[in-house]
Amino acid sequence: MWCHAAKTKTSGFTLIELMIVVAVIAILAAIAYPLYTEQVRKAGRTEGREALLAIAQAEERRYTAEGSYTTSFSDLSVGSVCDVSNNTCTTKEKGYYTITLSGGGSTFTATASPQKMLASDTCTSMTINQLGERGGSGTGCWD
Repeated sequence: MWCHAAKTKTSGFTLIELMIVVAVIAILAAIAYPLYTEQVRKAGRTEGREALLAIAQAEERRYTAEGSYTTSFSDLSVGSVCDVSNNTCTTKEKGYYTITLSGGGSTFTATASPQKMLASDTCTSMTINQLGERGGSGTGCWD
């Protein structure tokens, strides 16, 4: 008589296989997350740039009609890009920037300061003036 030992079939994953999968996922996340946050930061800067350009255009329209620039957002039609409160514009889409105006008469400067998740951005402020000159403090502001 032959005695056959019953063969058992095992299925599933071993602990080592699961640990390898977890390690691979961790490595991918460590690479992907910084790239993702940088893209979010760049997208947020776009909101500030668009608002500054819209404000500069509104200032130019006012200068053409009135002969002077203003430091009051209520004198400008910028409701499509700003929520205005206490003569400060907060960008409408995500609220990533607060914009202020200075100058008046023959000059103006609009300054966008980052808020919320962009508060720690390397671009600490962006500016535009009546000559269309773009500036900023920090790096990557108008990139």
